[in-house]
Amino acid sequence: MTYFSYIISYNILKMRFIELLEEEQKVVDYLYKNSTNSVIRERCMFLKLSADKKSMMEISRIMKVGRLRVTLFFNAWEKAKTLKGKQETLGIKKGRGAKLKLKKVTDILPELVKENSRNLNVVLDVLEREHQLKTTKQTLINFLKEARI
Repeated sequence: MTYFSYIISYNILKMRFIELLEEEQKVVDYLYKNSTNSVIRERCMFLKLSADKKSMMEISRIMKVGRLRVTLFFNAWEKAKTLKGKQETLGIKKGRGAKLKLKKVTDILPELVKENSRNLNVVLDVLEREHQLKTTKQTLINFLKEARI
C-alpha cells in the first residue's frame, strides 16, 4: 500500500457518519438519559456525535476510546435492519463476562468450607489438587456469598 492510497483510505474511514431516523433518534436519546448500563450510554453518545457530523476520529478523541471500537460499533449498527436489531447492538452480547469456575464443585463446597471455616487456603489447596481449579481467595469468598454457603 502506497503512502497516497493509505491517506485516501484513512480519510474515507474517518469521514463516516450515521444518519438517524426520527424514531431512532428518540430511542437513542431515551436510552442515553435513562440507561443504567455504561456501554449503552457510551454507544448512544457515539450515535449522537455522529449525527452531529463528527468524524470517527473526533468521536474516538472525545470519548477517549480507540477508533476501531467506534468502527466496529458503526458496522454492527448499519448491519442491523430493524430498530429492535439496532437496539440490540447497543448492549454487549450475552455470554460475555466472568464465568463461574466453581459452578461444577458447588455440591462439595459446603462440606469443605464447614471443615475448614477458619482457613480458606486449605479449601483453595483441595480445589487445586483434586479438581484442578486454580482460583483466588476473593473469588471463592464472592462465590460463597452469592451461593449463600
